[in-house]
Amino acid sequence: MLLDYDTDVFLRPGLTLPNSEQRISLQADLCALGRVCLDPLPRYQVFDLTSPTALDDKIIVTIRQGHKLIGFVSGVFIVIDGLETPVLHTGITVIHPKHRKTSMKRLLFSNLFMTALSEYPQGIWVTSLAEVITSLVQFANYITEAFPAPQWIRETDTSCPSSVHEMIAGQISSKHRSKMCISPTATFDEKTFVFSGSNDWTEGKAFLKDVDDPEMLHRDAEASQFFRQLLRKGSGDEVLQVGFLNLRKILASMENEGYAAIEGNIISKVSTIKFSHHKYN
Repeated sequence: MLLDYDTDVFLRPGLTLPNSEQRISLQADLCALGRVCLDPLPRYQVFDLTSPTALDDKIIVTIRQGHKLIGFVSGVFIVIDGLETPVLHTGITVIHPKHRKTSMKRLLFSNLFMTALSEYPQGIWVTSLAEVITSLVQFANYITEAFPAPQWIRETDTSCPSSVHEMIAGQISSKHRSKMCISPTATFDEKTFVFSGSNDWTEGKAFLKDVDDPEMLHRDAEASQFFRQLLRKGSGDEVLQVGFLNLRKILASMENEGYAAIEGNIISKVSTIKFSHHKYN
């Protein structure tokens, strides 16, 4: 069954949308959906109306049903000293409550990742920060060299990160917490990549989750337990995952999940991404 969604991709819209009215209109739509889903709405990323550069370093994927915005993901490019290309942080994902049981999240992330690969076809380092266990498991399933993850231990026979993982994570902790809405007082564990108390502050309250909520668990019980033991209940802890994004792994993972043959053949959709401005042009 084909999805009744209109998907649009905005690559660095703060720099590429032709005028301020279009940028303001896009940001207003993002904030409006954010207020439906997040309470209080954090002054962070695309929601920061005080920042004139809030959209400059983003990949934003929007999904509409008719003319109504019902979901988006906003990834952010982060410059890491020592890497030739920026790191893509998966950023914020907001989906209207009525559409959370659909395949929308996969559609958003497929477009996000394929857009990044269109910019950096040789691959790009990518990060995620979450206390939602399903998100942590899915990141490890789709991303190469993901740490921390059960796959990393099986493939490398070690529970220690590589020097590149350490470099990226260390600079995020020391220089880029604001880009990920990490509490300035959160403690970073260099061995597990856990930010203890990451969401335990004013700007993070809207992102707090119950780590024992059964709906937050992945069907892979072993992987779910791996990540669950990293997080304290009710403390706002988050796991920073670092990995490498490449097309082969993404498509293989989608095939393994049977996703290429369902939901309107998402693989064929994301292989021909369009960059459009929807109603903002």
